[in-house]
Amino acid sequence: MTLTLYSAHVLVLETEVFEDAPGARFLLVVCSLAFAVLWRRWQDQGPLERIVAEAANRARRAVLTRPGDPAGTAAR
Repeated sequence: MTLTLYSAHVLVLETEVFEDAPGARFLLVVCSLAFAVLWRRWQDQGPLERIVAEAANRARRAVLTRPGDPAGTAAR
């Protein structure tokens, strides 16, 4: 969840959406924490973490699988 919230925080600050509103950053933190708590009740990973983990797993399987081996068997 950390990657997801950090990415959202950076995007919001870079677009300067909340520059003129003094309490908006506080509201962003409160909403982020509420989102994280609710998400964590039903999911193990945050949305971006899941995408990164899936990509890493695919890369690992591609590297560990020998050409010509049956699909899904890892090289030792």
